[in-house]
Amino acid sequence: ASALEISPANKNAQASLSAARALQMTAFVLSFPHRFLAWRGLGEAAGEYNFQVFKLSHNTEVMMRGPHPLWLVLPLLIWLSSACAPGAPTPAPLAPEFVSACLALGGDPQSVIEYGGGSFAVCRFPDGTSCSASSVMDGACASQARPGPTTPNVTPFPTKESLPPVTPVVKGADPFPGWATFTSPEYRLGFRFPDTWRWEENPHLIRLTRNGLELLIQVRRAGEAVNFSADLPYEGAVIPGAELLFFQKPVLEQQHLVSEQVLAVSYGTPDNPLDGGENEYVIQLLSLHSDEPINDLILGEVRQILRSFEVWNNR
Repeated sequence: ASALEISPANKNAQASLSAARALQMTAFVLSFPHRFLAWRGLGEAAGEYNFQVFKLSHNTEVMMRGPHPLWLVLPLLIWLSSACAPGAPTPAPLAPEFVSACLALGGDPQSVIEYGGGSFAVCRFPDGTSCSASSVMDGACASQARPGPTTPNVTPFPTKESLPPVTPVVKGADPFPGWATFTSPEYRLGFRFPDTWRWEENPHLIRLTRNGLELLIQVRRAGEAVNFSADLPYEGAVIPGAELLFFQKPVLEQQHLVSEQVLAVSYGTPDNPLDGGENEYVIQLLSLHSDEPINDLILGEVRQILRSFEVWNNR
């Protein structure tokens, strides 16, 4: 902190003391820069406080410890250096003849500022090339070959004539073209099947046969006291197969393996029959020959047959 020491010859001189207090406040304010440098450890580099004695009158002296005189002129030196700094260079105006010649060539006349502060004129073109002012004025720039404007590769918007013909979708088109139709008025059901299969109907049983294959469809009315049969001619491992829709409900296929070959496929069991709305079903696909497993082609046809089941009266 700055210190002010007063050694008055006459302690009753109130006016002299007031002037001393004013000098004390001035010294305190001017000491702030030095205080900051001293706090940062730079006090010695900036110069320590020096003592100055001011004689206010014949009987009043003020000894003031204030900042080094350098701090009194440092702000002035900084202001003078910033005021005298050179401003940004201003480009020289372009000659009207050069501007007209550059525009006639399709360019953009510009003034480029050099590092040293000077400037020069150039004529820039849309393709990224440029010509100096001298080449523009003597005609050398006009003889230079420049690529013309490029046309973007834009795909034309399709018109009605350019669109490919659209095959109309007929509402209610047959999803099983060429397949035969089975209907049962008694159970009010219907389904489709390829004409390579032969069918016969017995009470609570619809049998379809084809080349050593047999598709057994057991059916009863919901709640009817009729037992379903689950007997299969083969015993082996059972693995899950495909999931498909039966009367718009998901059904999981069960494949029965003998020596790692599929010889039987079942849908539903007597304890858990398939829900067909008004009816309940247990469906089994069997190979009548143990050396002829069920292939994927037959499985695909049977899955399509199950998907075609519907309540016949609602068609």
